[in-house]
Amino acid sequence: MKAALALLCLAVCALGQTWYKCDLDAADWVNANTCLKLDDSSTSDYNVIDIRPCVSPFGSVCPATTNIGENDEIACTASTALPVLTAGSVVPGMPCTSDVVCVSGICSMGYCVGVGSGESCATNGDEDCNPGLYCDTTQTTPVCTALLGLGNYCTGDNQCAMNLGCNNNVCTAFYSLDASEIDSHCGNVGTDYNGFPLPVGSAPNYSVYCKSGTCTENQGGTGGSCTFALHSSTSVPVSCTVGTADQCPTNNGSTGENPTITTNTVCGPTSLNPTGQTYCALEIGDANFLTFIQWVTGTWAPLFNGATQYCHTSLRGINNECLRRMGGEYLLNEYTVVLQNAVNFPLHQDTDVCTLQVFLPEYFASQQYNYFCDTVFQCLGNSTTAFANNVGCIQQTPYSTFNIRPCTDPINTVCPTVQIYQATKEVECVPGPSAPGAATGLLPGDICSSNYQCLSNLCTNGMCVGVGNTGLCPNGDSDCNPGLYCIPATGTSDAICGPLLATGSTTTHCTSSSQCAMNAGCNFDPTTGLGVCVEYYSVGTGQSVSDCGMGSFIAGMKSASFPQGSSYYVQYSALCNSGTCAFTSGTLAGSYAGTCVAAYHSQGALPQTCNFGPTDCPMTNADNAITYGQCKCAMTNTPKTRYCSIDFGDQPWVDFISWRQTYFTNFTTYYSTSCHTYRRAFDPLCMQKIGGTPRMMQFQEIWSLANNYATIINADNCTQQVYNSAYRTAHLYNTPYTPDEISAAGWLGLALFLAY
Repeated sequence: MKAALALLCLAVCALGQTWYKCDLDAADWVNANTCLKLDDSSTSDYNVIDIRPCVSPFGSVCPATTNIGENDEIACTASTALPVLTAGSVVPGMPCTSDVVCVSGICSMGYCVGVGSGESCATNGDEDCNPGLYCDTTQTTPVCTALLGLGNYCTGDNQCAMNLGCNNNVCTAFYSLDASEIDSHCGNVGTDYNGFPLPVGSAPNYSVYCKSGTCTENQGGTGGSCTFALHSSTSVPVSCTVGTADQCPTNNGSTGENPTITTNTVCGPTSLNPTGQTYCALEIGDANFLTFIQWVTGTWAPLFNGATQYCHTSLRGINNECLRRMGGEYLLNEYTVVLQNAVNFPLHQDTDVCTLQVFLPEYFASQQYNYFCDTVFQCLGNSTTAFANNVGCIQQTPYSTFNIRPCTDPINTVCPTVQIYQATKEVECVPGPSAPGAATGLLPGDICSSNYQCLSNLCTNGMCVGVGNTGLCPNGDSDCNPGLYCIPATGTSDAICGPLLATGSTTTHCTSSSQCAMNAGCNFDPTTGLGVCVEYYSVGTGQSVSDCGMGSFIAGMKSASFPQGSSYYVQYSALCNSGTCAFTSGTLAGSYAGTCVAAYHSQGALPQTCNFGPTDCPMTNADNAITYGQCKCAMTNTPKTRYCSIDFGDQPWVDFISWRQTYFTNFTTYYSTSCHTYRRAFDPLCMQKIGGTPRMMQFQEIWSLANNYATIINADNCTQQVYNSAYRTAHLYNTPYTPDEISAAGWLGLALFLAY
């Protein structure tokens, strides 16, 4: 935590006399995806930096820099990619995608699996054991043993339950010791757990065991005793000047507290507010740190009392992955907000939401997401009295209510369906996408109007034409006409186009799904590694598939869209007839080897309510296996409504699976002669070509309902129109409608979907 705070300080503490000004007027900026520039009002005494959020706040970040030339604009940069898991680095209980990343070498159902209670842990110690266990090395042969409860004798933190630590050889609850009680960790911040914030003051020492959060170190020895917490001497925020001493007085004195310690906290880091005003940092006894301690003892500790199914003993403390598993993004966001409110207090003072979004995006996103999740959606229809102007469509209010309305010009405008807003600014309708320009890079079989649009540079009778059967394909599959793929070159022959492989054919083994008939994918045998084309959704329960979790067979869909009972327990497969698979041990089938399992379904009636607990959304399947779905924010007019996610065994997905099987069956022949092999599955260009608008609308409605069930169900028509416009448009297209409904929805949604 100190390291993270130091990095932030490096980014903003050295700015000197710098002021920030939020500028959301696109006309003031030369480039489209930039976020920082010098304002014209800058002088030799101070810089005024104009800022604005990145165009894609979830995919890019704004560099925290003041090294800006006079006419320069600083561009947003891509967000840091997720770390790559190295071999043998993941402890039991944590998510995995293959055996090789696990310490144990076993990845099952998306999690690394260790050994159970009473089993040997002689090889890797604690890392051999499953969550809820530690390696007891006092035995002749070390064995995994249940974590110790409150008050038990211990010799190390790893032996105690996840909401406890080992203090003075006793498993002790965090923030539980009174003044003068012993904290054996006092003065040794190296033993402080990840996620427990360190205040920036210097005395007394920080403690995770004392109720106050502070302790006094013993003279000439390790450890110490709990003391009363330091707090600001005057009401906060306290203005100060960076580098000036004695402007931030603190003490721990109040009635009954003796002796009194008086000291100073630090000034800064430099605030991000528009006037350049700097404020004193908080101490552990100030209200925001007390709120954090209350969150730990009242929210975090009860949830992590044991946490035997979720978090490995080596990940004790406040670990993001554990938080996500225990309470979803909501709990992780709660932690982020209460933590940042304490440790970065000076940065937040008088800072507008635009600046927070640019410089503290994690904090801002967490704050906004939870606010959004707890809110009520109130449709105001076409009334203009509550909106500042006639293009407003979403408006935050101080009472956890979002006022919403469809765009008043639904033919030409659309409401951006985002969840992060300027709290003091309405979300405004924006122009809908104009008619798309001439497409380029089209594949053989795609509709075209001129040669330059086609990869082959040949458009004949309104269709891109590629290479026919036995023709040369130096650029691979993209050269070949529909119904063909590029047969790789051998030592004696060039690569040529040939017919797509039939299902079940073993004369030629496939190496990718693009080589298979349009209704089939390439499945690799786990024992031989050879690929055979099998029909989508045809592999039975208990049989092997090689696409488990790949999410690559539904063209045009983002991988994040695939339904899963949880983030890791079960995975999607386009080859299993259930649509569901579980990871298996590494085989010749590759890193996505899996076994088809029966589809999971909700145990309760739909919609099933939840509150972000790890077991709020129980699911089961025909094999009586148990998993848990995710709790998601709903969009209803009742506050804090949350619904469980659904899976392939629930009716909306059952309906979708039935529809897609009919789609593949009915269109197989025409599919193969009309669409390029890269247009397989639910590619919108192919679907429009072979099924027309009615088929696309069927797909859009049934897919949207299943994949966005929690946000669509029980949402009124107006809310669906604003936040799930694709579903609403398709639903109106597919069912009888009233004149009012169609006027409100507008046919622009159909055009937008067709463009997709």
